[in-house]
Amino acid sequence: MVRLARRESPTGYYHVMARGNNRETIFKKAAEKRYFIELLQHTVEGNKITVVAYCLMDNHVHLLLHSGLQEMSETFKWINIKFAGRYNHKYKRVGHVFQDRFKSEIIGTEEYLIQALRYIHNNPVKAKVVSDVSAYEWSSYNSYTSASGSNVLVDTTEKQIILGLFQGSIEQFEAFHLKEDDCEFLEIEEDLEKVAKAFDIRPFDIFFLGGAACILGQYTERATRDFDFIDLNYPSALGRVFVQLRDFDMLEYESTVVSPKYKERAIKLNKFEYLNVYLLSPEDIIVSKIIRLEQKDIEDIDKLMETADKGLVNKIVDEVLSRNDLYESKRGLFVKKLSQFRGGYDV
Repeated sequence: MVRLARRESPTGYYHVMARGNNRETIFKKAAEKRYFIELLQHTVEGNKITVVAYCLMDNHVHLLLHSGLQEMSETFKWINIKFAGRYNHKYKRVGHVFQDRFKSEIIGTEEYLIQALRYIHNNPVKAKVVSDVSAYEWSSYNSYTSASGSNVLVDTTEKQIILGLFQGSIEQFEAFHLKEDDCEFLEIEEDLEKVAKAFDIRPFDIFFLGGAACILGQYTERATRDFDFIDLNYPSALGRVFVQLRDFDMLEYESTVVSPKYKERAIKLNKFEYLNVYLLSPEDIIVSKIIRLEQKDIEDIDKLMETADKGLVNKIVDEVLSRNDLYESKRGLFVKKLSQFRGGYDV
């Protein structure tokens, strides 16, 4: 697939996100987070980029940067190589550590700048890692609010600019972080609606699964910033929507395992004008998560299994196993994880 060029920010500000390959944990220990910060600091000292805000979660990183487009790309290419080399050596593995290239979106206004900063700082709160944003060690929040919170990573001038947007008041800055976000960042739902409307594309069906479906259907309460949907060979006109999303680094492809009959159980939402949005049933979502069974998947399954129909779950598993279009590698991994799933949930 041809990569489309990134858009250059007219302000020089970018919201950047890098995620672990296959959404796996990349910071298993505090030492990994410290090393990533050291690499980032090296690029700051080399005048490659300027850091406005950051937050390191276990399986992804959020950054608010002021940088040239070329410098930012070179920075992350270098960090990816250095971090992966040390990580793979330490854990005796090979291959990519970060999933594909980093994602970025331009920040065009002061309002969007501080909203992005708030979103980045509040990631651990939304993910229920901490209840108070100031309690999280691996973000830049305290460098803005604490007199002793100096942080060599956050640029002093940028910090003054940000606080200047709050009249220099730490109290206003803190109060702002307690408000709900007014918009979404690095997500697909809202942009699909906007782009479809802009191109005057007729309503089409889209089926969500994963964490997105869990939240939209109020199956679980955890936070997510990924909207996973199933490719159903949409009409060619819709390709324009996907091109736009790829241009914004907001679309990527990943294969998963679902039943061929999932549409029969899907639930329609009536909140969209230009989209016919369907959510996979809780039971279909459970089965789609079996092939991975990472911590977030297990947490979702734990919650979903409280009300799920176990008989239907078994039926959907049989439907998956009866598919004759599955790659053997996918089938083998699903069967391997299935025994773990059955043992854990008595299904």
